[in-house]
Amino acid sequence: MAWRTSHESRGATTPVGRIVTPEDIWQGVKFCLECDYFNSRTIDVDGGVGF
Repeated sequence: MAWRTSHESRGATTPVGRIVTPEDIWQGVKFCLECDYFNSRTIDVDGGVGF
């Protein structure tokens, strides 16, 4: 499966060593919803690629 190999190798190049999962996205959304002082910001859930 070429797609799987490519997909896995891309994750290996991120600082956290894997690609983003739906649970990672949910943690970002949950943080935004629960924080009273959070507004007008963007959270990048990209495994540290944009760091």
